Amino acid sequence: MSQLLSGQRLILLDNDLQAQNLIKEGDAAYFSGDFKKSIQSYQQLAEIKHHDPEVLFNLAIGFMANGKTDSTFHLLFAIIDSGYRQADFIRYTAEFEKLHGSAKWKTLIKELDARFTDYCKTNSITNEKVAKQLDYLFYIDQKYQRIGTFKRRYACAYPQYTDKAIDSLQDNTFRKNVDYLKQLFAKDGYLWKSDIGKEAAHISWIIAQHADFDTAFQKEYLRKMKVAVDMNEASAKDYAYLTDRVRKNTGEKQLYGTQMNYITTRDSTGKIKVESGIWPVEDEANLNQRRKEVGLVPIEEYLQMMKLLNNH
Repeated sequence: MSQLLSGQRLILLDNDLQAQNLIKEGDAAYFSGDFKKSIQSYQQLAEIKHHDPEVLFNLAIGFMANGKTDSTFHLLFAIIDSGYRQADFIRYTAEFEKLHGSAKWKTLIKELDARFTDYCKTNSITNEKVAKQLDYLFYIDQKYQRIGTFKRRYACAYPQYTDKAIDSLQDNTFRKNVDYLKQLFAKDGYLWKSDIGKEAAHISWIIAQHADFDTAFQKEYLRKMKVAVDMNEASAKDYAYLTDRVRKNTGEKQLYGTQMNYITTRDSTGKIKVESGIWPVEDEANLNQRRKEVGLVPIEEYLQMMKLLNNH
């Protein structure tokens, strides 16, 4: 299996059946080495999803793996033009390393940097350096989670990683990110939308959400976040997720139904299977009302998306 397949392909979810099938076809073909078929599936997907930048990202990876550098660059510039915020997924993804020495790549990186500066000015972000660093932390936060998910779905995905290695790399990443966040807060206090922008504030929350090894930190973050939510400086949806996470980590029933209970098993062929069920909920009769109040979709729709994510 080529080392080209060691990078950061994106996990795409969609409730539309046609889109689901194209995603599965395209990803399965990619990991089996049939890049042409993967490209065809993702080109169809791009048409029905109106050239969504995350669809274009996976399509660009397919073109790159197939040696089509001009098509890859065309898509990468289209992704930038769409306003896609996760520049570091382009900047650091292993599949694009062969492009790094070219003049087009240098132009692309300059454009990424210019777009980020414009974004900070447009949104009156006062701490551009921290916002940029959090973007990078999001990239590494997601990397091993996505690799692990693809390994569970496709037997030939990322053979260079064992399950144990992925778990270790993921845990180390979470811990390093939390250490950074703690140092940041000790120095600058808790930073929210007006300081670092909506997206970076969301990334800060993701890091706290993944700090299950440090519930004291999660509780402190949640307490500060409540003040920010009341001032429209943080997301009520994110607050609901972290509320449930803390409750789950302390053995309590959750309020918003965001947290799942996972059981991982391995069949006789060695294939990993993940069974999931919702963590117990307090006052289930009013669950969807509470979800609506913070902007979450009905629990039935959410559980369907979680089923897609876990591929069962």
